[in-house]
Amino acid sequence: MIGDRTPIRAVLFDVDGTLYHAGPVRRRMAAALLRRFAFEPRRARERLRNLSCWRAALEALRPETVEFIRQHGGLRSRQRSIALQNGAVDETLDDDVDEWMGARALEALKPARRDGLVELLTSLAERGVLLGAWSDYPCDAKLEALEVADVFSARVSADDVDCLKPWPHGFHLAARQLGVPTRECLYVGDRADVDAAGAAAAGMRCVLFGRPGTSGGIFTVRTPADLRDRLLAFLDNG
Repeated sequence: MIGDRTPIRAVLFDVDGTLYHAGPVRRRMAAALLRRFAFEPRRARERLRNLSCWRAALEALRPETVEFIRQHGGLRSRQRSIALQNGAVDETLDDDVDEWMGARALEALKPARRDGLVELLTSLAERGVLLGAWSDYPCDAKLEALEVADVFSARVSADDVDCLKPWPHGFHLAARQLGVPTRECLYVGDRADVDAAGAAAAGMRCVLFGRPGTSGGIFTVRTPADLRDRLLAFLDNG
């Protein structure tokens, strides 16, 4: 499952799509936005376009280097610039992102939390495994909303390193915060192209949530309970 018998002293987690199901949250936010602007269809379309452009801008940023991003004012400034180029509205973009991808979205996280997540985190912490979060988006408030923040000893977002996954910088920073070599860390995510690729670039092993099995050398599990059982078995036999 894990690829070799090197001890696992730390497990790092992606947040969006990994600790919770992102689809239900986005659908709930879209429905709430449409209800709020039910009699103002132009404003509803504008806000949906702003959010879509913001997400697309993040994906467009992935290949860009730390140096390039810093030369252009930092990660948020660069993401904002790309979103505006793609059709976002300057006057409302910041407020829409902060409201609909920030404060309002937090309310929808706990109902979308993966079943068995708390038990997985608790079991690992009880075994002395250090836990961290490394996410493209700021994660402190999300961990609080998910009611799992207390077990995470490291929290890193792309703003801390001025680049996105699959660049390895955030993986390295999270490992340094925990004081654990990357080879003794396991990363848990939900995307092969960014999570697994980034973990490999940083010298970490990786497990993804998805259809159970192994594809392209990447091990996947369906649920936190599956991951818990396999990780505890690995730790017991280590």
